Amino acid sequence: LQDPNILQTMKERRAYRGDYNQSKPLRQEFIDTINQIKKPDGIKLQFIEDKPTKIILGELQEVADRIVILDERFRHELGEHLVGNDSILQRVMPGNTFGLGDESALKVHNSLIQSGQFDGDFASGFARLDRDGVVSSAAVGIISVQNDSPQSWVDAGKYFESIWLTAQKMDLGIGIMAAMVESSIHNALLKVRLKQLQMRPTIVFRIGNPLENRPHSPRISLDQLFNPY
Repeated sequence: LQDPNILQTMKERRAYRGDYNQSKPLRQEFIDTINQIKKPDGIKLQFIEDKPTKIILGELQEVADRIVILDERFRHELGEHLVGNDSILQRVMPGNTFGLGDESALKVHNSLIQSGQFDGDFASGFARLDRDGVVSSAAVGIISVQNDSPQSWVDAGKYFESIWLTAQKMDLGIGIMAAMVESSIHNALLKVRLKQLQMRPTIVFRIGNPLENRPHSPRISLDQLFNPY
């Protein structure tokens, strides 16, 4: 990205985990800018904008979320990162970045880190919120790789970072849909839906005009970054 303000954009970049303004489609200016970014070999980017397909993808995401949230290891890892709004920890996701108030954020955190049977109502609510975010988005973006290898994952991630920074600069919100990638059966269903059986969806995200201006997660300081010890 040839942008003198790119460092400021990197500081502002955040994941948007709410609903979008459904009356605003993906801007052509954004598409034109993305098309100018050099794409690594063996990587394909698609934007799904039609409502019927977004509804299907939203339902796939909902079921995938329900599956991964039942995995206690995943829940505990998520609970370590989804913390209360008054937490002083860094590299975490306070509840307010999900639109949660102080009491709700703490309740969700405690539910995630506990062992044993998980609250089914909570799991359903968690998945429905993700589904609604997909359906209300201007588009679902999918980055697929030809070779399912660590190097391709890195290349896809670097390419996606350029897309995300471009979106942030244009006040567009992006939310990651990781469950669709982590759940092998849903990843396979996505490949069938996209009619590209020879490529693997590696990054799935929703994008649109946010309804709220939510805070970003805490950042580590420059001193910690350059002097970790």
